[in-house]
Amino acid sequence: MLKDVTENALKALREIQEEAKRNGTAEMTLEEINLEIYLARRESEAKEARLRLVGG
Repeated sequence: MLKDVTENALKALREIQEEAKRNGTAEMTLEEINLEIYLARRESEAKEARLRLVGG
């Protein structure tokens, strides 16, 4: 049972790593990741504010 969980977790990790290589995010620094998160949050907040203004 534990072996299956470990194997599944490692498989998932490898898949995530491969996806990161394919989409170009594998080499991002922590600073770059944090900036992306910051920008995404600001964009989401701006979208929510626009929706509140137009009553949507």
